[in-house]
Amino acid sequence: MNNNIIFGFFRELFITEQLVRNKTDRTLPGDMTTSQFALLTHLIRSGQSQTPAELANAFQVKRPTMTNTVQKLELKGFLTLTTDTHDRRSKWVQITKRGIKAHDDALQSLMTQFAPMIGDLGTQIFADCLSELQKIRHYLDTNSRE
Repeated sequence: MNNNIIFGFFRELFITEQLVRNKTDRTLPGDMTTSQFALLTHLIRSGQSQTPAELANAFQVKRPTMTNTVQKLELKGFLTLTTDTHDRRSKWVQITKRGIKAHDDALQSLMTQFAPMIGDLGTQIFADCLSELQKIRHYLDTNSRE
């Protein structure tokens, strides 16, 4: 195994993530944060309600951190919290139509911001990398939980 290749790969991911996060933070509409956008994306992708504990686990953050993000999105009308009918202590988080619209607007803003890069590099470079990055993410996701 060549440690330089492995370290170089992750170094590039870290740098790329930082550059994308900075651009995303400057581009998202209103006062939406990257973490809030990520939560909306997760709920849209999963297509189902989840508890704050399940969301914290999925994002590998502490529950109070996730609760804070959920509360901020609920105040904006992007999420609703409902009480579990079987376990009155649990809540279910669900994205609202307004949350879906906010996510769509944010995604459109991001695509506009990234359009010059896509125009210069083309879409094939992203397609070529996507499945390989998904394999690495899946491995880390299923093997990194503590």
